[in-house]
Amino acid sequence: MKHLQALWLAALLTSGCVSEPAVPDAPGASMKHAHAGMPMAFSARVSGERLPRSQPTVQLMDFALRPGETLIRALAGGRWIYAPDLSAGAIDFSAGVRERHGITQTSKGLTGEGWCVIPFVAPSAFAARTNGWITLCASGQVALAIDDAAGHWRSLPVQANGAEEKIDISSMLESRNDFDLRLTLGVMAQVSQFRFASDLQSASPDVPELIEGINVMTLKCKDKYGLATVIRTRAPDFGRNATVPLARQAAIRHGSVRPATGMQQAIAPDGTDPVQAVFSFEAPAGETFAWFSVFACLTPGAHRASLPHAQLAWRSGADEFGTLSETTVSNLSSPEAYRMDGEQLLDKPGQVVEICVTSDTPITGLKFVGHLNMSAALALRPKIIHRWQENGVARQFIAPVATDRYFFRCGVNPCGHCIELTVPSFRGLLPTP
Repeated sequence: MKHLQALWLAALLTSGCVSEPAVPDAPGASMKHAHAGMPMAFSARVSGERLPRSQPTVQLMDFALRPGETLIRALAGGRWIYAPDLSAGAIDFSAGVRERHGITQTSKGLTGEGWCVIPFVAPSAFAARTNGWITLCASGQVALAIDDAAGHWRSLPVQANGAEEKIDISSMLESRNDFDLRLTLGVMAQVSQFRFASDLQSASPDVPELIEGINVMTLKCKDKYGLATVIRTRAPDFGRNATVPLARQAAIRHGSVRPATGMQQAIAPDGTDPVQAVFSFEAPAGETFAWFSVFACLTPGAHRASLPHAQLAWRSGADEFGTLSETTVSNLSSPEAYRMDGEQLLDKPGQVVEICVTSDTPITGLKFVGHLNMSAALALRPKIIHRWQENGVARQFIAPVATDRYFFRCGVNPCGHCIELTVPSFRGLLPTP
């Protein structure tokens, strides 16, 4: 985040099932290494593996937490809650915003005049009929807006009459992994409470399976490239009712926007040359992309070539376009879309990434998942609680705070494993790394 990125922590939690206790590392032994170059809100991945380690079965879970934020993950799904302390002296608000202009904190909460952007990055897509709500207690001239999948702001209804109110944003979250909220306060406006809560999709592949005996957990750091990042997803709107016309969302050559199935549109070739569409994706102010992945959808169909061709390319800054991937598409008409994808680790951080799709057949969709760099971290650790059942009896284990490696014992037939991670609200001076 722009103002207090130094308040974030990134981590990885792995589990291994062994017959004898593993000796935990010395308290803090790996924390200095883990925090080097890391962010404060808890950005982490939870994985589980069965020994022998030469044949692991691994489950992954990516997420980012801030002070005042809780993530609950279980086989049946999950729940995400963000309830920052907004009063003066608490770091929750400053640590949790991406941009902040003019808003100040008092003993009663936030006051204007000003605005801020609050980012949310989920470990998995929000569930269908996600039960996502914002609870707000505000007075004066207060406005809320949420960005859609294409990055356009959509206003939310706010009464701001001094009483607690609940705003249903479920329809705006379905099938998304991340979004931004913009909070705007007029002169003398106040916000004393802000709370976000939502269900998440099933986490069956994400929660480590427990076994009878000893289960070892290890707290580690960073993403698969060894970097501290959080995602930013963007998907150009190919719908006929798009807020911004599709022709303005991409630079198109040798093609045009045409109707597709249902209420969707496609970018189709005009003649014999392949259509080319360039989409631009920008990181938030003051932030850069470390790497990205991109997914494009193409429609098979009749074409002069026996095997129609498609290509994904990318560039950042003034660089020339480089190829991400290439594929052939069936020349037989089919309702099934072809999907091609690519991934790129940037040689140097980039503020803008451009994606070029070149195709002999119509382009029907695109999704960009950028991974934003996060800066150095301070040692603010999450509270981790493991809960499960043994023959109908509830069990729990609270992870020790002084070590990155711990274990706990399970009895016969452990099931219903649930992991609760919380970064508590924080006041006062932060610990040093």
